[in-house]
Amino acid sequence: MDREYLAAIQAYGRLLAQRNKILKDPLPDASLLSVLDERMAAPAAAVHAARTRLATDLQPVVAEYYKLISGGGEEVAIEYKSDLFNGSLPAVFVAHREQDFRLRYTASGIQRDDFLFTMNGHPIRRAGSQGQQKSFLVALKFAQYEIMKRSYGFAPMLLLDDVFDKLDLKRISNLIGMVAGQDFGQIFITDTDAARLSGIVDRITEDRAYFTTSAGTFTRL
Repeated sequence: MDREYLAAIQAYGRLLAQRNKILKDPLPDASLLSVLDERMAAPAAAVHAARTRLATDLQPVVAEYYKLISGGGEEVAIEYKSDLFNGSLPAVFVAHREQDFRLRYTASGIQRDDFLFTMNGHPIRRAGSQGQQKSFLVALKFAQYEIMKRSYGFAPMLLLDDVFDKLDLKRISNLIGMVAGQDFGQIFITDTDAARLSGIVDRITEDRAYFTTSAGTFTRL
């Protein structure tokens, strides 16, 4: 979706590989590391800014889709975690220089960025049930789809792989109502229960086709 982001993260990756190679030397050249640190600062800042924007854009959309699927009750959030919130990349590298020498690789930087998914202020991985975690993942998928649709100006294809597993009937019903009530374009849904799948999809649209697969061969029903 963002060519400038792609170029920045590729440039950062190439410089990171050089930096790690230097750190593997018995006596790493500190002055050369400083030069690389400065060169990595610009692409790192570009990547960090893009990821910050993405987290900001995702947050309200994920929260809204989660409410639609779950029926409300829990508050979900996305937090972007990055070393660059503690300062510029060269400053972060200087603060971790001794650790890098000891480990012989770069232990800080945007390659260690992550997203923290929470429910009612707690990590959803630990606090959420299987159904709540699955609902969040589905909401995240739909939010990604929505942002891509806004960016490209048309609806991309949507793949929902084994989406109904671990969802109760209420959440499945909410999910189907959500899909049926909006323009999602072409959707591919996989499920291990043919009867369940047809029963759900038949409620959404008459414009559908069913396939079974066995040993890599697809057969239209």
